[in-house]
Amino acid sequence: MALRRTANWGSQNGGIASAVVCPRLFISHRQVDYPLALRIARLAIDEGIEIWLDVTDPTLTWLNTVGRKCFTRRQEQLLTAVIIEMALLHSSHVIVIMTGNTIGSGWIGYEYDRIKDSSLYSLQASCWIHPSLGATPWEYLLLGVSTCDENSIKRWFRDELAAWSRKYGSTSCLGVAKSDWHQEWGDPPLLPKS
Repeated sequence: MALRRTANWGSQNGGIASAVVCPRLFISHRQVDYPLALRIARLAIDEGIEIWLDVTDPTLTWLNTVGRKCFTRRQEQLLTAVIIEMALLHSSHVIVIMTGNTIGSGWIGYEYDRIKDSSLYSLQASCWIHPSLGATPWEYLLLGVSTCDENSIKRWFRDELAAWSRKYGSTSCLGVAKSDWHQEWGDPPLLPKS
């Protein structure tokens, strides 16, 4: 069972409370769609939401460069899965990037379900649907917030940050300085519009 699903996840009296201060967004995407993932990460950081994104994770970066010389392919796959699982356990929200490339991914559905809460409709889970798709081919992604443009994504971020602040009392959350992130990753192109 993921820590976030325990009764005291984020409560001030629970044993793990000090670890959960702010909402943390897990950005789920296919590797080829990483520019779109970077743009959503930028939007989240601009709104004060912490993120986990594979292409910005220093451990995965190390594993995919230096680490390849140290491990067998099977060990590398296992370590990658462990790193992703730890990120999922430490995330409160998820957004799936749905493009034509998403079809065939076994990971995206898994990542979505690991963070989506057990209610029928979850505000913790969202999907951004590329305009060229028109609709998601995976209906279960509609059990969370559907977004179609940058404004709807930002609105979801603001609503969730406000709800988090009401529930847990956190008002200033950003763990990474915006200027540091922007300096390293720049300003990714805008999301496509319909």
